[in-house]
Amino acid sequence: MTTRGKQAARRAVSVLPGDGLGYIVLYGTSNKVHLTYDQAQEVMQARRLNARYLHRPSARIAFTRAAQEIERQDEGKFVRPVVETADKKVVVIIREAVEEATEKLNFAEETRATLRKDTKTVTARGVDAKRLKDRFDHFYNFVTGDDVRQMARKVVEESDGISLRGGTYVKDAGGTYFVPAKNADRLDGLANVLEELEIGYLKAFGVVRGGVEQRSLHDTSTAYIAKEVDGIETAVKGLTTRAASARQYLARLQRLRELLQTYAELTEMTADAAPLSARLDAVESLANKKLTELSPPKESRRKRP
Repeated sequence: MTTRGKQAARRAVSVLPGDGLGYIVLYGTSNKVHLTYDQAQEVMQARRLNARYLHRPSARIAFTRAAQEIERQDEGKFVRPVVETADKKVVVIIREAVEEATEKLNFAEETRATLRKDTKTVTARGVDAKRLKDRFDHFYNFVTGDDVRQMARKVVEESDGISLRGGTYVKDAGGTYFVPAKNADRLDGLANVLEELEIGYLKAFGVVRGGVEQRSLHDTSTAYIAKEVDGIETAVKGLTTRAASARQYLARLQRLRELLQTYAELTEMTADAAPLSARLDAVESLANKKLTELSPPKESRRKRP
């Protein structure tokens, strides 16, 4: 652990008074820092964050990152996919050149690389062949800020966090969430992990209980859940194959139901949440019907717990 990491062994997220609602949470990470998976897991274990939150980079992701790094660092070079199957992925790196006399663009293939998915090995030929294979080895063994950012999002969302941007379809470098006060310890662990790894930050601003705050939180949480339910309903109606997709939507609906109950109790507005609960019932019924339609005859209709 670095000196900075040792200094981070403190409470990063203050505990709210007993009637506190929760925290407005902001987090972000830097892709300039790479660390081994084991390094990250060691710090996570010390902070009691479950190892399942952080995944090792797959060979496919490492291959993509290696090629994209070359594209990003070398002006005029571009990565183009050639083919991808269950067994392999092939890309070429081309260089763009301009003929000044004719102002025409020419594209020359400089490197061709193939990832064998079964052996997790890369073969390449051309100008950047060695460089690409070396960077593949690096990215296959190191996690980046993007991996840690996804880990942070999983921790926040499993802490009953809801996006304050209105829906998970909004993507950015980090996130702004509300997280109930009962999950302060998990947030504290995450904040310290990001700081000790020197790869990111998490800030949590406490929200006290009050009529205005409770109403605002109720409106925000129900708007978030309603948008998610609307999206699921549209997707379910469009299903024509894959019963597995219907099951996944049912699981998401169940999670949204749990969130609705959590925030209804937290804001003391259970009655106000009733219309949205009825909406969840209707979409869940639709998903169950779709599951029945797409499943073999022997599979029974799934019911809500």
